Amino acid sequence: VSTQSTGIYNMDTYIPNYPELQVAIIDFESTEEGRDALIGQTKVDLEDRFLSIKRPICGLTERYMLSGPHKWRDFMLPTQILDEFCTANTIPLPSYAEDGTNCVINDEMYSISEFEKHKENFEDIAIWGPLKERVALYVLLELGLVRDYAEKRKLINPVMPGVPQGRML
Repeated sequence: VSTQSTGIYNMDTYIPNYPELQVAIIDFESTEEGRDALIGQTKVDLEDRFLSIKRPICGLTERYMLSGPHKWRDFMLPTQILDEFCTANTIPLPSYAEDGTNCVINDEMYSISEFEKHKENFEDIAIWGPLKERVALYVLLELGLVRDYAEKRKLINPVMPGVPQGRML
């Protein structure tokens, strides 16, 4: 039997008081007695994610878009993230060309034309965001911040500690 359940959950926490998030997958009323059965559980180290200089809080998409599969999901704009990254790493704040096509950071110039070489291959350019945000995103990707990804985690049941009971994305 293969079941899929998806959802997005927002929760508040206090670091360092609660540095881990424990996720448990439960099969409700699965036993003959009608009790719930733990399938497996995993822990996510929130403090490590929050304090990392590579910012794995929310993975960066490949393109800055207003809608579609690469829609921007972070609560901060790429320009804000780049400013925060520069401040945290004692790098001078970036400067942008007036039209937003170039960004200079740490005496290195990044141009939007370097990253968007084959725009004709994309279906709808109208959903792309402002140039300044797009070039800031490309700079962030070049700096090695965490890209958008699907993380797989093993589900472990304490009754059978060495045997994974499945995976959670």
